[in-house]
Amino acid sequence: MSTLASDVLANALNFTEADLLANREGKMTTRQIKLLQRKRLGMALVWVGAFFLASGFAVFSIFFLVISLKTLFRSLGDFLLSLPSIATAVAAGALALGCFYLLFTERRQRWLAYGSDLKDKIANCATGQLVKKEVVGSKTHYWMISVGHEQFKINQKVFSSFEQNGFYHVYFTPHTGIVLSAEFSEKPI
Repeated sequence: MSTLASDVLANALNFTEADLLANREGKMTTRQIKLLQRKRLGMALVWVGAFFLASGFAVFSIFFLVISLKTLFRSLGDFLLSLPSIATAVAAGALALGCFYLLFTERRQRWLAYGSDLKDKIANCATGQLVKKEVVGSKTHYWMISVGHEQFKINQKVFSSFEQNGFYHVYFTPHTGIVLSAEFSEKPI
């Protein structure tokens, strides 16, 4: 692979020569660790935002429920009119808390995986012929590469920097599967 192609790959994956040398030894560099820490912090900020959003919906729903129940004690006729309001308030609160719970449990595993990668500071290597696959669905569009027995979900810029059926060493985090660096291999492995 030409030096230009290697530079395109390094630019797309955002790694340096020092990163590549450390990854070959099975280690992450301080720079790569800081990048992972920033990604994990970003996840935490999304969680905090989702928590406040779900909490706001829940508080609003409880407030609406209390007002509707006050109506109940005024007169039975008003209560019957407020029954849809009570049902809406309870449903909105349950939906908000349910969504937060799903978001939390789904992302919790990813959060823990980032923590394990940051603790271990290991770079694994997948070696072999690279196969590119673009996945387009009605609501999804993403890019995958496969090397050896490993698969990686990557962005379009990284996807475009790899050659289909080329032979590569791809260095990645063991728990999250984030591609740290890669290098072209001249001959089949």
